[in-house]
Amino acid sequence: MFDTFTKASFTIERTEDIPEGLEQAFMMALCGRPGPVFVELPFDVLFNVVDPPEILPKVEVVPQPPDVSAVQAMFDLLRNAEKPLLIAGTQVYWDQAHDALRELTEQTGIPVYTNGAGRGTLPMDHPNCFKLTRSQALRQADVALLIGTPLDFRLKYGRQDWNPDSKLIQIENDVNELNHNREAEVAIVADSRLVLEALAEGLQGIHYNAWLDEVRDMEDEKRSRQAEWEALDDAPINHFRFGAEVNRVIDEEMIVIGDGGDIVSASAKVIAVTRPGQWLDPGPLGCLGVGIPFAIAAQHLYPDKKVLVINGDGSFGLNGFEFDTAVRFNLPIVSIVGNDAGWGQIRGPQIQMVGEERAIATGLAPTRYDKIV
Repeated sequence: MFDTFTKASFTIERTEDIPEGLEQAFMMALCGRPGPVFVELPFDVLFNVVDPPEILPKVEVVPQPPDVSAVQAMFDLLRNAEKPLLIAGTQVYWDQAHDALRELTEQTGIPVYTNGAGRGTLPMDHPNCFKLTRSQALRQADVALLIGTPLDFRLKYGRQDWNPDSKLIQIENDVNELNHNREAEVAIVADSRLVLEALAEGLQGIHYNAWLDEVRDMEDEKRSRQAEWEALDDAPINHFRFGAEVNRVIDEEMIVIGDGGDIVSASAKVIAVTRPGQWLDPGPLGCLGVGIPFAIAAQHLYPDKKVLVINGDGSFGLNGFEFDTAVRFNLPIVSIVGNDAGWGQIRGPQIQMVGEERAIATGLAPTRYDKIV
């Protein structure tokens, strides 16, 4: 059963094999695309008595260097590009490639959009980091460099609303993620830090300043329109005003966890994440209910940091009572619930298509979640 949603699943059948088995599990979990490994320890194996085992060294994953010919092909595409852009996804965070990313964009002026846990690998207040105009920029980009970012519905599968003449460079840590939905001109498995460092070395003297200014103008225009929503005093407040008020209290020592649909999507357009690992969310498939469990883990791992969860009211209903766990372990996490009494991301389209009277199972009570906790 566990094989379907883990990288590996196995049983350790002898007590003396536990150290080697766990070493193998950690190696499998951390190599390539990091992910869960399930290890079963039967009751008799776990409670058996054996001689003290040898203490094994910490598992260290060796970064995979990029193929030289692939790097040369990237050089050729980017040296001839006029309007390239870079989308930095979760792999940039895992590979600790944030310094290399910053060096490349500051050296060349390539515009950067961040995605998933890649948010914060380039600070969102950096002048070369953008978040409101990705689709608009992709319509014009002649080269798109994707790092750890799948060509899924968020990027319209690399086909719809892209420049039809654009070239694609894809860097991944899992070979199974390459060339999905679109064939890339360059597609390699490699450590993103080593790739970015190689690009900075090979693109010396290359600058995209005119294109960077154009993207910045597009971003400024969109931001000014969004700022009007952020300033509205309507009651109840809109999602963008909510995000703007939350953004006022966020600093570099706060970990922010998004757990919801509309409220997280809108807040992500407003909140400026500035540090790697500062933002966590349910991922592209919307695995709601992760907020409080994520927060418990984050606060336990970083006791000196502040941990904030942005909850939708629907998602809070899934695991909100894990606040009991937080209280029992003295973990001072905070949750702000965007309470619009509905599964908004589903309810809105339902009402548009069939009317409010026929919207099914998407309405919630205007519950005082602060009083429940």
